[in-house]
Order: sequence, then C-alpha cells, then structure tokens
Amino acid sequence: MLGASQLLRGENWDRWPKGWTRDSEAVIYDSNPRGRWEIFKQDLQTHQTQSLLSGSDNYRDGVVSPDGQWLLFTQNPSGASKGESARLMRMPMNGGPATSVLSGEFSYDCASQADVCVIAEDSKDRRIFSSLDPVKGRESEGRAT
Repeated sequence: MLGASQLLRGENWDRWPKGWTRDSEAVIYDSNPRGRWEIFKQDLQTHQTQSLLSGSDNYRDGVVSPDGQWLLFTQNPSGASKGESARLMRMPMNGGPATSVLSGEFSYDCASQADVCVIAEDSKDRRIFSSLDPVKGRESEGRAT
C-alpha cells in the first residue's frame, strides 16, 4: 500500500531522487547546492539530511546495493563534458573510502527485491546488459538490443 507523498525538505536546490536505503527509512538523492552534483540521504521521519558525497568532482546516480552494504555512484571531474567517461564507484554505506569499480560510458541500477544490479553499456550499434557485482564489477554478459 502506498502512503501519502511528501516533499524532500530543505533548501531550494534541485533534487533528483535515485533510490532508498535498504530499510526504506531514507531516500538517496542527487543535488547541486554548491554548483556541482553531490549525493545526499534524507531520513523520511525526521527530515534530517546527511551529505554522503561531496567534493570538487561531480557525484551522481547514488543507489544502494541490494544487500544494503554499498552505495554505488558515478564520479566525473567537475569540468567533464557530457559523454566523457565516468567512473563507477562504491563506498560502504556505513562510511569509508570510495573504490573504483569500472570506468566508461554506462548506466546502471540495482533492484533490492530481485537482489541484482545491472549495467548497460553501448557498443557501436547495440546495448549490452551485464550483471554487476558491487565488489567484483561487471560479471556475466546478457543479451544485447
């Protein structure tokens, strides 16, 4: 059953919700309060916002791995042009250093109910889907469209 919708509260910045924490108590979102993209977590009960990633680079597309252990995200230099290779990174949800998983041009997502992460990469005239392990990186390749 869906509950009542509520606004992500705080300052007047752009906010792009990307996912939920494993316990569904908080939402993960991208925002640009300082002119570059950062990743935040907002508790749905207290509306308290926590910065998960900020710095001189752009950090976007934060999603929590199905086991709830990792935050996956993309990192680009702040001066990078659209289409320039990004790095897929991971960091522990409870804090710690970020580690590179892979780089290139890709999109990805994780489905906690299905316990799977998938990465899509364009190669010439087709799109290649692969399983994505937050620790090992790209795994088995699937069908291309």
